[in-house]
Amino acid sequence: MPYEELAVNTSEGSADHACRLPVPLTPLIGRERGSALVSELLTREDVRLVTLTGSGGVGKTRLALQAVRDLQDVFAGHIYVVELAPVTDPTLVLPLIARAVGLRAADGHSLRDGLVGILSNRPALILLDNFEHLTDASADILDLLTPCPTVKVLATSRVRVRLRGEHELAIPPLSLPDLLRLPPLAEWHDCGAIRLFVERTRELRPDFRLTEDNAVTIAEICWRLDGLPLAIELAAARTKVLSPAGLLARLTSQSDLLTGGASDLPARLRTMRDAIAWSYDFLSADDRAFFRHLAVFRGGFTLETAEAVAAEGLRDQPSIVDALTMLVDHSLVRLEETTGDEDRFSLLETVREFGSEQLQIHGEEEKAQRRFVAWVLALAERAEAELGGSAQGPWLDRLESEHDNVRAALDWAIDNDPEIGLKLAGALWQFWQQRGHLIEGRTWLARALPVGPQSPSRVRAAALLAAGDLTRRLSDFDAATSLLEQSALLFRELGDSLGRARALHFLGMTYQDCGKFDRGHGLFTEALTLAGDIGAKAEMADVLKSLGNLAFDNADLEHAERYYRQAHSIYRELGNKAGSAAALNNLGEVATAQGKHEQAMVFLTEALALYRHIGESTGIAGTLHSLGVLRIAQGQYAPAATHLAESLLRFQRLGDVSRVERCVWSLAGLAVARGDADQGVRLYGAQRATRERFGSVPALAIDQVTFDRDMAAARATLGERGFSVAWTQGRAMSPEDAVSYALESAMDAAPAAATPLYTGPHGLTRREMDVLRILAAGHSDREIAAALFISPHTATTHVKHLLRKLGVASRAAAAAYATRHGLI
Repeated sequence: MPYEELAVNTSEGSADHACRLPVPLTPLIGRERGSALVSELLTREDVRLVTLTGSGGVGKTRLALQAVRDLQDVFAGHIYVVELAPVTDPTLVLPLIARAVGLRAADGHSLRDGLVGILSNRPALILLDNFEHLTDASADILDLLTPCPTVKVLATSRVRVRLRGEHELAIPPLSLPDLLRLPPLAEWHDCGAIRLFVERTRELRPDFRLTEDNAVTIAEICWRLDGLPLAIELAAARTKVLSPAGLLARLTSQSDLLTGGASDLPARLRTMRDAIAWSYDFLSADDRAFFRHLAVFRGGFTLETAEAVAAEGLRDQPSIVDALTMLVDHSLVRLEETTGDEDRFSLLETVREFGSEQLQIHGEEEKAQRRFVAWVLALAERAEAELGGSAQGPWLDRLESEHDNVRAALDWAIDNDPEIGLKLAGALWQFWQQRGHLIEGRTWLARALPVGPQSPSRVRAAALLAAGDLTRRLSDFDAATSLLEQSALLFRELGDSLGRARALHFLGMTYQDCGKFDRGHGLFTEALTLAGDIGAKAEMADVLKSLGNLAFDNADLEHAERYYRQAHSIYRELGNKAGSAAALNNLGEVATAQGKHEQAMVFLTEALALYRHIGESTGIAGTLHSLGVLRIAQGQYAPAATHLAESLLRFQRLGDVSRVERCVWSLAGLAVARGDADQGVRLYGAQRATRERFGSVPALAIDQVTFDRDMAAARATLGERGFSVAWTQGRAMSPEDAVSYALESAMDAAPAAATPLYTGPHGLTRREMDVLRILAAGHSDREIAAALFISPHTATTHVKHLLRKLGVASRAAAAAYATRHGLI
């Protein structure tokens, strides 16, 4: 009988149909907050339609079923579940709703009228599961909702229903641990992805447990699977024959491993590939091609970069915005949360791998990769030209935001086009250096140099120079010397005087760093002469600054000041803000050593402002250290501690081990200066032990004077026995313990009453603002400490301080205050 002739048979109660909700065989994991949010939306009077969107396998159906079960009492049992995945005809949606409600055929009534008759006078909730391929039925849903004010619809879909009044709730993957700051084992079960993997594994292996030995491996598995519940369940199913380590090793190619889902799952969800293909197959040919080309991006992309790299896949699409919108609507592309002005998009790794597979199938991979690498190289070369100028900060930030894409381009180019790979690695050297990616940069150059062209070229000479400088900064002086000597010889062979001057300059710094000052001075002089002969003022300024550093390290303050002033004059003439800031910082250090404290403050304040303006992270950290040393000399111990602690944390984030050690040294001096000799000796002992672990370098003359003075004062205070105990205990500390102890000593020196150099809203320091944001997200003091590289004790102290400043009594009140005043 035609559906338009169906009508309500009022003698049959539809409640029987409504109560037959599917009963899940397993509990919902990691979605407690999402389930509560769905329930909250559906109980609001102003909400009629809620759509749960998200990629295939993210768990939309499971979450929706839990939410409707939780709402049975609210809707008096009138809840109807309509499974739409097998349906291909949009005109069948309304009849399927009728069947779920309990309507049967009768003459003389339209289907819509029959539904309105039974639903208009009572609260009811209709779950439309898997609506994405039936959006042409949206008008029918609107026709049903309009005359039935107490009826609500919950839809699961990879695209929005697109009706007025629709409330979309995008379902993210399950929460994942931070691999760089892993929580204590006891807190791992708060992470949804980990808990799901463990529970599904225990269904197959009841004795399976999360332990210290397997936790990191399980975290890496869950990260590799993007936190997608379906992918995690498919992977966990393999633990019957694979250990977590074996499973992780085989996840390099997911397509074969992530299969064999439970037999009660729909066919489209029995493999991860099928889940993604379900969305992909609904796209037009143009949109599929565009999606495939986006798979080359490993670190997300902007609209502009998508157009530059992937738009070749579009032929008939009138607008790339339309194409990208289509992919977002089908949950194949995600719009990321960003703090900048430009929207950024990404593909989940499982989705990206599917797209990469499709690129290979269509024979498009090499061409797409070459376009991608060409775009990354152009970006790196443009940034290289801007570094040192007024636009340096934004360019460093841009490269940082594209870092994963840069890595992907390097990886492909070194293996497939070594000449381009070497060129790209050389262009990225200053970014790696200024953002503290020293080890990573050296690793890429070590891969690129042996396979790149061996014939003399400026590209090879520049790459050797870059590798030598990064290696020097990592205190591997023998290797750095070899690389820089090769670079200098190659530049001479090429007749490139500027390149040779720069290589000799860096070689001089290498000799200086390992204590061979005379050899360093000779190389600096030769480099200065070469640069002067060709009028290379920027290089002249750089060498003059290094000559100043050499004089300063040997306590020759008069010559140091002269060299630094000459360098600053040239930098200012050239408009080189980074160089000017460095020279000003150096002049501030000299003035501090000379006892000219007011002059030092002028130099250092200007240097810090310049560094902040151009976004030079290493320079900011270094100048904060210089300010800390100045404050010690002035006897202002609280601000000294604030500056030194922030400097240490910044250098720690940048991975600059030698400068972290330098900050520990200065905090040791601060402890002695403020009368805590025991703490100071422990820190000096820890610093010396750390320096020896990473390669002993002779103490600089100016440092030795400070050290000898502090040791004499500590011995006089502690006595020989007390001094020996403190020194031994300090030397026994690991580098990590030394940093934690140094930060705790800084907190001892900087009570809450101390006024920091820079404060944010409501009198909170930058550090307290960071703590507040993490606290408001519901994290413990231990989690705050892990996220910010501070000790738990320090985190607790920060929390106490910000509660007092905000005038609230609890963490919950602080979170509410922050939300109310727009602090987070």
